[in-house]
Amino acid sequence: GYRGSARDITSERAALKALRDSEARFAGMAAISGECVIELDAKGRYTFVSSAAQTVFGVPAEQLIGHSPVDFTVGAEDITPEQWMTAFARTGSWVDREHLTITPDGKRRWLRSNAEILRWPDGTVRRAGLCAT
Repeated sequence: GYRGSARDITSERAALKALRDSEARFAGMAAISGECVIELDAKGRYTFVSSAAQTVFGVPAEQLIGHSPVDFTVGAEDITPEQWMTAFARTGSWVDREHLTITPDGKRRWLRSNAEILRWPDGTVRRAGLCAT
């Protein structure tokens, strides 16, 4: 004989497809913008970096995933990504902020960036979006 159980996962599969479609649209828009679009998780680590990041950082975008702005920002060597994100969360956003960056290949570049903290309904930090030129 056979015993088992089953449940309808149609709505879960539809939600996953909608999420994949949304992520693909976001990545496509970021790619055609020509800007270095970055998404950080709540701990201050890169979770998405657009293809234009190669021009800014000198390495393929995929190599930046898991890193943090503190890994590349001059003057931020003594803070953790979590401390950086906490300080950023206090401000909530910035416009045309200029900062000196050291690329993974050792070049120094000045970047101008705009950023916004995204929060959960309870106010805790969900992630941050950043655009650098």
